[in-house]
Amino acid sequence: LWLLIAILGIITLLGPESKILRSYRAGKKDIPLPVLMNAALTLLAGALLIFPGFLGDLLAGLILIPPIKRRVLAQILQRA
Repeated sequence: LWLLIAILGIITLLGPESKILRSYRAGKKDIPLPVLMNAALTLLAGALLIFPGFLGDLLAGLILIPPIKRRVLAQILQRA
């Protein structure tokens, strides 16, 4: 389970970073909101993994799964 979460975390971190770099290279100095929210959810998952307990690990694992993460991001962006 930890290996799967680590792999998903690395894949998730590589996506927003490359989008931000492409944005800077194109001359845009602002970070798009979906990319920023994606990074925030990744940090939240990392924080949940630090705390002991099954529920935190479960929530962090769910947040790191890309289809679930996209749904959560869509809900957050829809309410923003």
